[in-house]
Amino acid sequence: MKTKLHSLIALLFLSTILRAQPGSLDLTFDPGVGANQRIYEAKFNTDGRILLGGLFSEYQYYLNDVPLVSVESNGTIFSSFYASGIAGTFHDVLALNKLSNGDIIISGAMYNYNSTGVNYSYISRNTNTGAYVSTFSPPLLLNGTVRGLAIQTDDKIIYGAEYTDAINTTITLYKLERLNANNGSVDATFNTGTGINGVVTAIAIQSDGKIIIGGSFTNYNGSSRNYIARINSNGTIDNTFNVGTGFSSFAQIKNIQIQSDGKVVVVGEFTSYNGTARSGIVRINTNGSIDTSFNPGDGASGVSSTGVYDLAIQPDGKMIIVGDFFSYDGTTISKIARINANGTLDTSFNPGTGPN
Repeated sequence: MKTKLHSLIALLFLSTILRAQPGSLDLTFDPGVGANQRIYEAKFNTDGRILLGGLFSEYQYYLNDVPLVSVESNGTIFSSFYASGIAGTFHDVLALNKLSNGDIIISGAMYNYNSTGVNYSYISRNTNTGAYVSTFSPPLLLNGTVRGLAIQTDDKIIYGAEYTDAINTTITLYKLERLNANNGSVDATFNTGTGINGVVTAIAIQSDGKIIIGGSFTNYNGSSRNYIARINSNGTIDNTFNVGTGFSSFAQIKNIQIQSDGKVVVVGEFTSYNGTARSGIVRINTNGSIDTSFNPGDGASGVSSTGVYDLAIQPDGKMIIVGDFFSYDGTTISKIARINANGTLDTSFNPGTGPN
């Protein structure tokens, strides 16, 4: 009997260790059936719960007007949160962020079917309990999608969008714009000149107010910029940030994060930065040059892509990356990995076979 008891204690102790191993599944978080379709964004709400946005109509069979839910720390739905919107809308939430008062800004491919049957996409503001704020009325964009989204310390909202020309619907237009938080009106002090020739998919704001943007563009207000640029707080190009030839052709920038030392980490689908081989992840100095002290080696690679789709920087400088990759610098690891501050793979983080 004593032997069996000892074996049971040992098994429980071992299972506790395994659960705590970095990269292993946290079994205390159980979403049950979860969402019935894709989740694109996850952020903490002001109450410590988790906000989830994406392309889904249910989470644990709970329905909202829009695919934005609040989840407890154990993965169960917080039913007191109800995300509402304009009646008759369909929302595909691609990005979400929070204002200083806790209100939530969501954006994506969100369509309002007006009386003429024309689809418009827009940015929406909801309270931290999910209620739609009708006094927030940003410009409507015909058949558009808002992908890049960031909020300044003064609560002004910067977004990047692609949309259809209202006169010639075969023409796709691109916009980088700043909105006032109180009513969603355009901030006229932010002037991008002739604008941008591609969609902005990632936006990061420095502590000095300068803005780093990434996307599918190759030109900003007449200046050649391949997929990344830094602009001043008034919308003009910052020429002190010299990216050279920028990213490899047809790059897709997925996320930009700024470290506490001001260096910039960029992830996406690319194979080089300013002529130096970098696969899926790169760190850039504050002047735009490549940071060679961050060396990912062969970087993230997969069967048909080098896609790193998202990034989070830990307080100790290590980084969690996720995407469509099957190895990192030659080591097999599937779709999620932790990277040391110098770009090498952190082998103490072991997700096993990872996501399917």
